[in-house]
Amino acid sequence: MYSLSIEDDDLPKKRKTFFRSNSFKSGVLIKANRLTTLEVTLHRQEVEEDDTNDDDDEHDADPIDPEALDICTEPNVYVGGGIPGVAVDEFTIELPKYTGQTPGGLFSLSKGLWWGSRTRAGNDSMGRRKENQDSFIIHDKFAGYEELTFICVMDGHGSQGAFVSHFVRDNYPKHVADACQRYLGSEFLQSTFLTLEMVEDIFLEASCRMTTQLEEESGLDISVSGSTAVALLVLTPTHAHPDLSPHLFIGNVGDSRAVAGIYDASSPNLYKSHVLSVDHKPDVPTELSRILDTNGRVFEWGVPRVWLKDVDMPGLAMSRSFGDSVATSVGVISDPAVTELALPVDKETNMSSFVVIASDGLWEFLPSDQVVELCTKCIAEHQDPQTTCDMLVAEALERWLDEEDVVDDITVNVLFFPTKLGKV
Repeated sequence: MYSLSIEDDDLPKKRKTFFRSNSFKSGVLIKANRLTTLEVTLHRQEVEEDDTNDDDDEHDADPIDPEALDICTEPNVYVGGGIPGVAVDEFTIELPKYTGQTPGGLFSLSKGLWWGSRTRAGNDSMGRRKENQDSFIIHDKFAGYEELTFICVMDGHGSQGAFVSHFVRDNYPKHVADACQRYLGSEFLQSTFLTLEMVEDIFLEASCRMTTQLEEESGLDISVSGSTAVALLVLTPTHAHPDLSPHLFIGNVGDSRAVAGIYDASSPNLYKSHVLSVDHKPDVPTELSRILDTNGRVFEWGVPRVWLKDVDMPGLAMSRSFGDSVATSVGVISDPAVTELALPVDKETNMSSFVVIASDGLWEFLPSDQVVELCTKCIAEHQDPQTTCDMLVAEALERWLDEEDVVDDITVNVLFFPTKLGKV
């Protein structure tokens, strides 16, 4: 097991230069049937940041205490993402407090879950880093249950997308936790207690409260800005209850995705790809039907997008999201689609499965099957989940550079499920 430590020194402060940006990703505003583009204006901004010893390679290689670097905002909560509205410089953007990385990965309190995380701000068409509209949160001992971990990836879009993404990151888990406590009480969790129907109610209630809070309390202009959110509720065994089998519940809003690699000794690669969520794209038949029934339109501008009946706006490239009040009027909703999966463990080999939960920056040029194959290679080489996560981000970046002039924000979480608690 990896230990995490850092000396609690009072580090000196220094000034770093940032660039404020009004950049957006998915939200497109098109008026009066005339295609227009919005310029991105960058402004310098100085922000106080913790200094680091750039010359000390050994210190840089040491494991990092997430709380000391603001990754951990409260006990058992780990977050990642940039500063909304700010495109940080090339060096600052790689600090663990923004990427969410921890060398070797982190274990849940139950020791039944081992994960690595990384979020990377994208590049604009000039190759410069932009603001990171992605964010993520991992909340261990979720809602007070040692057996339960909550993982969620947000992907913002529109001029206020990063602000919406962070607002959802900071508030959505609270609504899910409150709903869990109301439905489950304080009893020890078993997989039989958490049914799909119950979790559907939990996610739907949390989504409704999140949508209301975003509209009434955020103070953000969400007319053409919003965020997707793909979330996992993960039930894992603990030392007190080692017989629990890993069980996943997935609540998805938008086009980020969760994929499992299921161990299968009969498979040539030992792991089979299992997509845990459905991308909510406007041309998916069920989504298209709802939009058309609500007097919306769907036609392609680069990709299929949602439009008002008589005006070519907002041009949203997904059919479900938090925010996007203009698109909400024509059938874009924030109701999560909920699925579940029990993760099998091969009793003869003690081999378990793994899960990748990521924004569409990973999936755009890497199909689910290829992601599972890449993870399988890392597992065969005995790599930890953080190394696996870093590899996926690097591979996705290379694909973006080969295919496009811009690079989308990329956020990836890789989850391993140790078959012997605390052993790797």
